[in-house]
Amino acid sequence: MRTSRIAALSGMILACGCMAARAAYAESSAAADKGYWLRPCPSGGYGAFWHLELKLKSMTKETENILSLLTKEGARPTQAMENFPITKDGRYRQVSFSMERKKAGKVLEKLRKKGVLARSSQKESQDSEAAEHCGERLARLQADRSALGTKLEAAPAILGLLDATIESFRGALLSYEAAKDRVLLNIVIEEK
Repeated sequence: MRTSRIAALSGMILACGCMAARAAYAESSAAADKGYWLRPCPSGGYGAFWHLELKLKSMTKETENILSLLTKEGARPTQAMENFPITKDGRYRQVSFSMERKKAGKVLEKLRKKGVLARSSQKESQDSEAAEHCGERLARLQADRSALGTKLEAAPAILGLLDATIESFRGALLSYEAAKDRVLLNIVIEEK
């Protein structure tokens, strides 16, 4: 009798230990999964930011040539030209343009050949890994949405949240695709 009590007690302790281990695993798995869902998706705008410093011999003569080169290659100012900062003496100016990445590379080469490019730097702003994770999460949500079908109608708030999240991920991916080949050129033009 004593042996059967010990066996029963041992069995209960083992069962409790298994349940605790299972709960701990589930919590750590859920926590890891929550982190997965909270990763940011890429945001739109531009695929890269390029910063160019141009040194010109004559601001009045060369600035118009530079601006003409940019617009000829498809660059568009991000605001009206009269709104960009320029010093009173006209020897320092800042402008920014938006354009396709391939054409921006051509403009950069032309500026180098003209000898006016003093310095340049480029920073990628779009994260392809973030876009990949966003796509994976979108696929998982869409699969769950399809699998649950009409069962979700019993929980309209959850259904609304799910649909809004799916649309948010779709929008982020569309924005990423539209932005990845666009460059923002921030240009400082200064007279030597």
